[in-house]
Amino acid sequence: MPGNRLAIGNVIAEGFTACGNLIVFVPILPFFLWSAIPGLFTVRLSSFLQWSGPIPKSAYFDPVYLFISFFVTPLLLGVTILMIYEVTQGKTPNWVSSFWAALRRYPALFIINLILNGPAVLLIALLVPYYIVDVSAGVFLLLVLGMAVYLRFMFAYQMTMLQGEGSITSIIISWNTTQGNWGRLLALEFILILLSIPIKFLGPLEGAVEWPWFTIETAIVTCAYAQLMGGTSRSWIRIN
Repeated sequence: MPGNRLAIGNVIAEGFTACGNLIVFVPILPFFLWSAIPGLFTVRLSSFLQWSGPIPKSAYFDPVYLFISFFVTPLLLGVTILMIYEVTQGKTPNWVSSFWAALRRYPALFIINLILNGPAVLLIALLVPYYIVDVSAGVFLLLVLGMAVYLRFMFAYQMTMLQGEGSITSIIISWNTTQGNWGRLLALEFILILLSIPIKFLGPLEGAVEWPWFTIETAIVTCAYAQLMGGTSRSWIRIN
């Protein structure tokens, strides 16, 4: 509920702890495969195909990358949020039930992802040339404004998976929930970006490591959601 103050340090610690418990409860190999396979299959087709046309050649203008960003990511988010919910409740995560629960909520998750991440993914894909970052001041300002709005909507996924709300209702409630915490959420996002920088230097392993990190980020954001909701039992109601 609005008015609660986000404790960034506690949220990050709780997120890492939840992921640690997730690895303990779930066999490490399935956990790694679940996290890493999407990254391994995100082949940069633009490096193999001869690109021609008015759109600059871009590592992000890749059919596989775009397919995963738009269609796979919502399902991964839903499953991850539910499994984090399970471990924070001291339960053993159930892969099958979490997958089917996320699949039932997939239409709402897809719409939220399309609204929150769709414009940014397409903007980066179209305007960031392959291996060359050349973004104008106007585009940079647009990205900053997009980040500002995203931070207010970032709990919409949790609202959908844990409260059973529809896509638009989840976005509206997220906006209200984050009221008064925009600066702290920006600081949290900045810290997560800093922590992810070493991944960019892993070369061929980058894609495989990105998705386990994606799991950790989702856990931290989910713990932030619970904290801003007051840490009450209602904040962890699971709608199947």
